[in-house]
Amino acid sequence: MSKPTESALEALPVHTAILDETGEIVWTGADWQEFAVENDYEGDPEMIGASYLDVASEAEDEYARQVETGLKALYNGDKEEFTVEYPCHSDSERRWFLMWASRVTQIDEEYVTIAHFDITDRKLQEQELSRTADQLDAVVESTPDAIIVVDPEGHVELWNEGAEEMFGWEAEEVVGSHTPIIPPEKRDEFHHHIDQGMEGKAIPGTETYRQTRDGDLLDVRMSIAPIHGPEGEISGVMAMMRDISDQKEYEATLESTNAELEALNRILRHDISNDIQVLYAHAQLLSDHVGEEGQHHLDKIVEMADHISDLTDEAREVIESTLSEDPDDPNPVALAPLLKAEIDTARDAHPDAAFEVDGEIPNVTVLAGDMLASPFRNLFNNAVQHNDTPAPTVTVSVETTDDTVTVRVADDGPGVSDDRKSEIFSKGDQGIDSTGTGIGLYLVETVIEDYGGDVRITDNEPRGTVFVVELDRA
Repeated sequence: MSKPTESALEALPVHTAILDETGEIVWTGADWQEFAVENDYEGDPEMIGASYLDVASEAEDEYARQVETGLKALYNGDKEEFTVEYPCHSDSERRWFLMWASRVTQIDEEYVTIAHFDITDRKLQEQELSRTADQLDAVVESTPDAIIVVDPEGHVELWNEGAEEMFGWEAEEVVGSHTPIIPPEKRDEFHHHIDQGMEGKAIPGTETYRQTRDGDLLDVRMSIAPIHGPEGEISGVMAMMRDISDQKEYEATLESTNAELEALNRILRHDISNDIQVLYAHAQLLSDHVGEEGQHHLDKIVEMADHISDLTDEAREVIESTLSEDPDDPNPVALAPLLKAEIDTARDAHPDAAFEVDGEIPNVTVLAGDMLASPFRNLFNNAVQHNDTPAPTVTVSVETTDDTVTVRVADDGPGVSDDRKSEIFSKGDQGIDSTGTGIGLYLVETVIEDYGGDVRITDNEPRGTVFVVELDRA
């Protein structure tokens, strides 16, 4: 072999050897020899005179069989070249190589050139890609959502188990065909989505409907995304669909319920309030025409009218808290003026009770809304109505941290037993001999929790109850 040929082969960054017509090694490159030393080859690392063909024949693994078959095909003239990929792991690392062999004629002599290329990085990347693809396949098949991939003409390329469950067609029935789930009136929308996807545009969370195998129309929330090929080109469009039929049914029910609540609110605001005012007026007229025995019954009528008035006011507040506020979006509310106004109102409504403020009410804002006055109004009224002393005392105090504001409403009444503390905020819960409606404390908890706050009850010392309201600081 000529010196220029040897120099050219030495310059290649691969393990290279030359075999003669019998399969014996007649030349090896420096990389070949270095590799032999690094892997504890027992003989001369140049391996001159060793039969590469015999080594391949004597080995028992499948890759050696491929090398033996390929070399014999070269020597027989059946092939000009061949390649074999094979693993060659060491104790410390995993490695793969590509063997390339080719016939070479030089000055009427036949040689076989063998080169081994290190392809470890490529094989590791392929394995990682394969693992990622397997994980993606598992996610696609395990999700309850329908995942469908179509080509630019709308032919189905992927139809996962979620699509089978949702629409009723098996994958083998639809792959390669036009998707059967598009109602006639939605075909233009479908092709518009494909066009947008092929232009590289994603469509997140649009609501539409699709058709099942039984002909039913299914409400779905659908997201569209382009599918990119190995060269970055857009090869198709993926749609992910979630069945929202139950949600749409719930929304319709909620809308109907809100309409009914609004109608009830109008009745509470107008009709019942007007009737109570008429009842008060007639009671006042009758007070001059009845005796002592009749006055007792007249007082009962006025007492019941007061109870109905309280009940309608609190029920109206519950309805308005449901209809008028978005509990997920509270706003900053200045606490001090609101509390002071409600304390003044309570003093006017309950002249026999003492409403005291422990310290100053700080000028802070809390995350709440227009209904925030209602819980405190109910707590002040509750502290008096359930008090067994002739002159109830109600003490209000406020504490702040960087994140929260805590308002305590303490009374000196009989207190609440431990077995009732957990249920006192239940709708309709009333204590023994209560004159309340059973709605007030339910309203307190409902509104405060809607604003992301918390309300709880503890014992006062030496007697009585403390309602603790905690709100987020704005």
